[in-house]
Amino acid sequence: MYWCSTSQRRSSLTLAGQRSLSSPAELLSLSNQYSAATAAAQRAAALAAGEAMVAVFHGTAFQVSYVLGSITGLLIAALMLLAPSTATKR
Repeated sequence: MYWCSTSQRRSSLTLAGQRSLSSPAELLSLSNQYSAATAAAQRAAALAAGEAMVAVFHGTAFQVSYVLGSITGLLIAALMLLAPSTATKR
């Protein structure tokens, strides 16, 4: 059905937007780099990278992806409620 493929595409775009943002695994890696650093410059670089990742994580793109994902879920629910039942009757 057309509506199903359109909704799936929107969901895929939302998921791709969320996955392209920073992840907890990347922050854990930076944490390990920070703890293993021996020089102050290495610690400062890891700290700056972590702060930049958190800023991106809580940025506008992250919030927009949540809004688009919520709208997509509502559209799918509405279309499922409006679609005729496909269950077979016995």
